[in-house]
Amino acid sequence: MRGNWLFFLNYFTPTYLRLYWGLLRDGRVGLWSKLPVGLALAYLILPTDLIPDFFLAIGFADDALILVLSLLNLLRTSPPEVVEEHLRHITTRKKH
Repeated sequence: MRGNWLFFLNYFTPTYLRLYWGLLRDGRVGLWSKLPVGLALAYLILPTDLIPDFFLAIGFADDALILVLSLLNLLRTSPPEVVEEHLRHITTRKKH
């Protein structure tokens, strides 16, 4: 089971990172879709947190949750045809 999880992370994480990066750079994706990702990244950089990081797992979990929710919002609010185009481009590059 553990090997399957590592395979999933190794195979899909670069795909999603390329997808999010492509969507953030694409002019057809609106500013309101991109803005939460920028705000989430700013939140990660700022020294103040809603839940301080010295609470270890909980403190880092709020950072991760905010980033993940902003990326899911980017994916959900981007035009579907743009998302499909980026995914098609990424997957065809992976095969070569």
